[in-house]
Amino acid sequence: MHRFMDLRAPFVGFAALICLLFPVLASGQESVPSLRSEFESIYNAWSGAMAKGDYESWKLVTSAYRQAAIRNAIVSQKDPFPQSLFAEALHAPDLAPLKLIDILVKGDTARAIYFGKVDFGIAEPGSIPDNLLVLNFLRESGKWKYDNLRLVRIGTDPTILTQIMKGNREFLQDPQFAPTGIVPPLPPLVNPPAYIAELWIDAIGYDTTVKVNTTHHSQATNTGVRDLINGGLVGGQNGILVETTRLPLPEGATERRLEIAIYATKAKDQPAKRLFHYKPDPDSVEATYQSGIMVSP
Repeated sequence: MHRFMDLRAPFVGFAALICLLFPVLASGQESVPSLRSEFESIYNAWSGAMAKGDYESWKLVTSAYRQAAIRNAIVSQKDPFPQSLFAEALHAPDLAPLKLIDILVKGDTARAIYFGKVDFGIAEPGSIPDNLLVLNFLRESGKWKYDNLRLVRIGTDPTILTQIMKGNREFLQDPQFAPTGIVPPLPPLVNPPAYIAELWIDAIGYDTTVKVNTTHHSQATNTGVRDLINGGLVGGQNGILVETTRLPLPEGATERRLEIAIYATKAKDQPAKRLFHYKPDPDSVEATYQSGIMVSP
């Protein structure tokens, strides 16, 4: 039985990260620790709004992109907005016990990186390990706004821990710490769907983009992706466009594979059914493939 993951949470990216070392900052990126006071004030205002369930205050400090993305994720699951925004059990980590490592800025994007015991309120304080917390900010009309956060698990890696303790910032040269310099375009706002739907992509040896209707876009490059479909499935015909580029096999892979599926349900408390499946022969994958799903309103 397929069950949906809950994607309404504003906390993004609990992911493991293996850090690589590079000698210089990424192109166009600069260290701006002087932004600390401004960024922490913005983050604390966001954290306070989340704790109080204050939607108007939340909007004032949250990037327009994140507002639209979170609203769409909630609406796409047929949950009420903004009420469900504040239903998450996690709470925003307190920055006071954490050590600021650096603030990196590129264009209108920035990341503030902290180290320490990042507490989301779901574990006993004594059991929380040291990790890295990355806060993302976007600048809109000349004003910085909070976007999202990411926890980077470092485990007991002695190289990273030693660098941090000695004030060595070389580990920040990992591309995953670098701000992109690109403010994402605002996604179109969606309506509650006829079906809540998830898109699964498994693409090894391919760069694959899947578009569903005019509201959803997912990409997978030599990896697997599982995404809530923005806007779900609407009543009637739903268009699916798959665009694929063949790539060299990644290290460790022995064969190509491309498989795409869409699971959908009318309600989250009901089992989802697979309504779309695409698994071409790896040696004859089309660059462009179009299909569709017809569902009842």
